[in-house]
Amino acid sequence: MNQLLRTIQSNQLVLGLVYIILGIPVALKPNRSFTIFISILAFILLLYGLQFILRSYQFKRKMGYYDSRMMFGITLLIAAAIVYFLSRALLSIFPIIIGIGILISGISQLMMRLNQSTIQGRPWFGIMLSILIIIGGLIILLNPFSSVLAILQFGGLILIVLGIQSIINYFRLRNRKVF
Repeated sequence: MNQLLRTIQSNQLVLGLVYIILGIPVALKPNRSFTIFISILAFILLLYGLQFILRSYQFKRKMGYYDSRMMFGITLLIAAAIVYFLSRALLSIFPIIIGIGILISGISQLMMRLNQSTIQGRPWFGIMLSILIIIGGLIILLNPFSSVLAILQFGGLILIVLGIQSIINYFRLRNRKVF
């Protein structure tokens, strides 16, 4: 059980660092961050599509016919084109996805804090921070289309807060033993 706790703790540290690394550029330059994210996603889809097509072609040379990888590769190429050329339309969906993710994260952290409060007393700072994260997720979820870039900036700030909170949890629970 202690090994499981250690794994969760180390994952919290990595997750916290990833949140901060992703949150800083999104908070400072949301439009540029989104454009880079869309370009990287389209490039990855393009590479995977080409890889599937190449493997299907190699299979055809050996067996004489194309397998299902050809269709999957073509589908990935089409998906890459859709992601790249329709990124502005995806931008309108992006805040909804971020809002749902932040809301779920805030609720789970609030549940964790409330469960800890029965054991350790009242960690008011953590509870208040979780409530602020929930409020931020609700604001993003309920108002996704008015100012998408401001919402993305706010989402970046929330990612930074989540990252800091995960790192604090890592160091606070680092030496705790379960059994």
